[in-house]
Amino acid sequence: MNRRVFLIIVVMLLCVNNIVSQNILYKTLEANIDSLKEKFQIINNPNVPIIYKDEANIYIINKLENILKSPMSIDLKFDSLKYLSVLKADNSLLKIYTWQVIGKDRAKYYGFIQTVNKRNKITLTKLNDESEYNSKDADKQLFDNDNWYGALYYKLITFKIKKSNPYYILLGINVNDKITNKKIIETLSFSKKNKPVFGADLFKIESVKQKRIIFEYSDFVTMSLRFDEKLKAIVFDHLSPSDPSLKGKYMYYGPDFSYDAFIIKKKKWVLFENINPKNPKQFDVKIKRTPEMQLKKTDNKK
Repeated sequence: MNRRVFLIIVVMLLCVNNIVSQNILYKTLEANIDSLKEKFQIINNPNVPIIYKDEANIYIINKLENILKSPMSIDLKFDSLKYLSVLKADNSLLKIYTWQVIGKDRAKYYGFIQTVNKRNKITLTKLNDESEYNSKDADKQLFDNDNWYGALYYKLITFKIKKSNPYYILLGINVNDKITNKKIIETLSFSKKNKPVFGADLFKIESVKQKRIIFEYSDFVTMSLRFDEKLKAIVFDHLSPSDPSLKGKYMYYGPDFSYDAFIIKKKKWVLFENINPKNPKQFDVKIKRTPEMQLKKTDNKK
């Protein structure tokens, strides 16, 4: 056997060994995901005492952290974990994982942000929910991962202004307490040091700029908050109190069968009230599209 043939055989064996090793690692990661099913069922069972939910959640945090540190986790499917929200940006360089633990009086939120650079290096950031303590003027504040306004995210929209780094618009729900629920329009960007920043002056209500939008309403009703792909707008139920005298008492707020929307105008999401989401032509009259804006939507895996 000449030297060239020998080298070819060695290279082929190394390639086969690498493929086998990757397959074994992938199967191991999938097995680790399956091991989380029971734990997620525990933290979402209303009949389980909170002490056991906390134990199960610690297991989830540690196990997920180990899984998500692997570069292969970017391509993993988490469909078997129905209580885990997984959102992936269209550029495949960002994934957001969020879940909730329903306690005796209120919910607590947990999550990870996973980013991948061009060298396939993973950066994993844990999210710490402080929404219980950040309720005052939360629409005007910047938050980071250690001071996160927690939510279970179900939509991710890439919002890119020409020649700038993208912002990510996140739609989420925070079940808050036994009296009210909240839905949130959040923004996510990254600092020069690749640190997550929640909040940006992208929303405009009349002349007032806000860093995020928080809707609060009665626990007995549901609210629609969605991204309309055809209209390129964030469309939602208009909330109002059941009686004008109850203004500001959000436990009495609910949809009043009218709709509002945030639409892009001059690089901001501007509020337009009383729109008809089923009439795109009427809707388009309200605003001229800005060609430099790029919007892409990512759904929850569910």
